[in-house]
Amino acid sequence: MASPRHNGFSLVEMAVVLAVLGLLMAGALGAIRLSQEVQRVRSTQDQLAAIKQTLLGYAVRNGRLPCAAQVGAEATGLEMREATTGRCAYLQGYLPWATLGLGHVDAWGRPFTYRVSEAFAGPNTNKSEEVLLAPGMVFHLLTLGDLEIYPSANSQDYLASAVAVVIVSHGAHGPGPLEGKGNPDELVNASDSKMFISKPRVDEPATNAYDDLTEWINPSQLIAEAISAGRLP
Repeated sequence: MASPRHNGFSLVEMAVVLAVLGLLMAGALGAIRLSQEVQRVRSTQDQLAAIKQTLLGYAVRNGRLPCAAQVGAEATGLEMREATTGRCAYLQGYLPWATLGLGHVDAWGRPFTYRVSEAFAGPNTNKSEEVLLAPGMVFHLLTLGDLEIYPSANSQDYLASAVAVVIVSHGAHGPGPLEGKGNPDELVNASDSKMFISKPRVDEPATNAYDDLTEWINPSQLIAEAISAGRLP
């Protein structure tokens, strides 16, 4: 005689159901986190593109690029120059967001690193180049930057050289401008250096993996904009 079937779930069946639900929820949360990270990457890439265009416009209007802003709790977002010489107090620091009229942080809430070549920030102190300078400009048709972009800290082959200005978003893992931390590639971007790293990143990098986003402007881009605006011959 068959035993009577009990209504409801057994403990084993309940455990199986809960396990399946747990897996489904974990998958859904993972998909949400990945979607959010992809959106942050895209948003920050849009910010970097806007910063680049703003810097090009600033250089055309002012005949130079801005200096870096001070790093730390007392930062105002204004470019910092020496009162007596007009030279940059900081070549590397925070993006001078207040000077440029831009936002302060990326999609992860971290300040952008900004590094400028002094030849494009001025003042021009090379007397031999004065004949090449147009009125109100600190750079000319032959001016080169002194920054270099590499695909990794160990690479000997650069992606770009003689770069005029670099902007870095330090991503979800950080660290941040001039903090001198992170994995070997991120450490380069977070240090006071003329060398920077730019490499493809995954949408949701593992802990300690490189997740910076790097943008830069070559001298040819600045010079082309200045020529187009009639600031250079």
